[in-house]
Formats: sequence, C-alpha cells, structure tokens
Amino acid sequence: MLGLDGRGTIASAVLIPTIVAYGGELGLPAATGYLIGERKADAGVVVGTARSLALGFCPVLLVISVGLTLLLPIADAERGLALAFAAFVPLSLMQRVHLAILQGGLRMRAFNAVRVVGGLAYVLALAVLPLLGAATTGGVIAALLVGNAVPAALAIGVGPRHRPLLAWDRAIAQRLLSYGARGHLGTLSPIDSLRLDQLVLALFLPAQVLGLYVTAMTFVTANRVLGVSLGMVAFPVAARTPAERARAPLLQLVGATLVLATIAAVLEIAFGRPLLGFVFGREFLGAYAALVVLAPASIAMNVRGVLADWLRGAGRPGIATVGEVISLAVLIPTFALLWNGHVTGVSIAVLAASAVSLGAIVVLARGRAW
Repeated sequence: MLGLDGRGTIASAVLIPTIVAYGGELGLPAATGYLIGERKADAGVVVGTARSLALGFCPVLLVISVGLTLLLPIADAERGLALAFAAFVPLSLMQRVHLAILQGGLRMRAFNAVRVVGGLAYVLALAVLPLLGAATTGGVIAALLVGNAVPAALAIGVGPRHRPLLAWDRAIAQRLLSYGARGHLGTLSPIDSLRLDQLVLALFLPAQVLGLYVTAMTFVTANRVLGVSLGMVAFPVAARTPAERARAPLLQLVGATLVLATIAAVLEIAFGRPLLGFVFGREFLGAYAALVVLAPASIAMNVRGVLADWLRGAGRPGIATVGEVISLAVLIPTFALLWNGHVTGVSIAVLAASAVSLGAIVVLARGRAW
C-alpha cells in the first residue's frame, strides 16, 4: 500500500518507541507470569502488585521515548510519526503484563483469543485506511496503535477478577523486580525486541533498503510464530513441572519446534520469490536475497526461543540472559565485518548470531534444565 519508501519509513519511525517499550519493562511481564505459574504466592496480590508497578513504569517510559525521539538525529517526517507512536509504550506494557497473567494461569484460550483479536483489529484498521483517504504513513501508525489498544483493553477485561484491582506487597514487588532483573535481557532478543538489525539499516541506508529487509522479515515472522507460540506454552508448563519430570515435555516441545520451523523455512525459500511478487509487487522482489538467509536463521531463533522460555519457567532466567548477551556480542562485530551496503550483509550477521546463541544456550542448559 505504501511502497518501499513508506514501508521503510514506518519501520524506522517505530524503532525508538519499540526499543524503549521492550527495554524499559525490566522483565515485569515475564516475572508476573512466573510468580503466578509457580503458585507459591496469592495470585490476587501478585496481579495487583504487578499492575501497580506497570502503572508506575508507564509515565517514565513515555517520557524517555519522547525525549529520545526529540534528541536523536532522525528525519523530521519520521520524528513526527515516532512521537505519535510513543503511545505504544504504555499500551505495550499493560498488554504484556495482562497477557502474562493469562499465560501464567494457563488460560491459553483467553490468551490466544486476545492475541488473535489484536491482529485482526490491526488488519481491519489498515483495510479501512483507503476508504477514509488515509492510506498514508500517519494512517498506518494510527492502525498500529489501534492494533495494540484493542488487545490491551481486552487482556485487562478478560483477566482474573481479583479485588482490589491494585495492590502493593513489598515482598512480592521485590520478587517481581528481582526475577525481572535476572531474566530481562534474556527476553530482549536483539532481533525480535530491540531490532538492532533494522536500526543499523535505518542509520546507514535509504528507506528503500530498510523496506526490502522488513519485507523479508515479514515472511520470517510467519515462521517465528511457531517458536513464539510453543514458547508461550513452554513457560507456564515449566513453572508447574517438577524437575525430575521435565525432560520429556521439554524434548517434545523442542523437537516439535525444530521440525515445524524447518518445514516452514524450506517452504519460504522454495516459494518466497513468487509470493513476494504476488503479495507485495515486483518492486519488492529484491527482498528475496535476504529471505533466503533469514529463513534458516528463523529455525535457530525458534528453537532458542522455546528453550529460553522453558528455562525462564523453570526458574533459570539467567541462562536465557547469557544466550542473548552472546547473540548481541556476535551480532554487532559481525555487522561490521560483513557490512556490504546491502541487506544480505545484515542478514548473514543475523544468521550467525542466532546460530551461535542457540549453541551457547544448549551447552549452558545441558544437565541443568531437567
């Protein structure tokens, strides 16, 4: 709808609020899900305290997002869009905390219903933009905000009816912040959350090139749904499973992830070129070179994600954190070594970082996760 330039402009404009939202949540959603899943504390107190912490975080993160947007050297058009998209920051935190409440309680029907409704709301909002004469970058930002506001409200609405809605327990707050601090970096993938790959492209290359890259990532995101979804099940199951009985369900989840992700990657490579032309148009065919590299990378990202979610649920978030640190340590120098001014250099760096990080998590977790 927007072409390559518009696609790249949107990707660049949402970077700062997205990084602030995920980086500034300090692991609160994961900690909330873990404390509810382990069932050692009163769920109502955990929920109320987590909500209080989230409400305290929201204004601080909003100010940080706006401040960075005003200070960093970005184009004026993208700056205005980024300022508008700053509303995503509190919406994201409230949505993720309340989704974690549903996930920790293994209310997976409600959990997935909220996620699906959010996606549908975003797609429908995009669909009406041409009818309203608003098929612009600003209209897409508005659609993105709708796609986050709807699931945030729904997640709050279908959550447990604990009273009071807000509570404060110092010991619970300390546990939430302590677990969150230990596991936060493990939930912050440099690619999925911080989008460092896109940030590099946004800083050094035109919007058209970033548009090609995020188009390739769109296909890989479809593959990543497998790992993310299985990881969402792995987290609460691990929290409830005694260590002596953990090996079998963990291997089943990892095995299923590996097989399904490999099949998806093969299909993406085999049919990616005609699908790019059919879905997006001929001007997007240049994204295929990145897609061929990113599809195998998605296999490693999927398996690593499920392993990391299991480890967080098993009370070992530190291993997932080390894995993400290693990913970051590989990603940044590899960007510099393989930089060729095209999307393929960044894509190969993503593949290398994903593979090395997966290997590190497997080695560290061996004999400790079960």
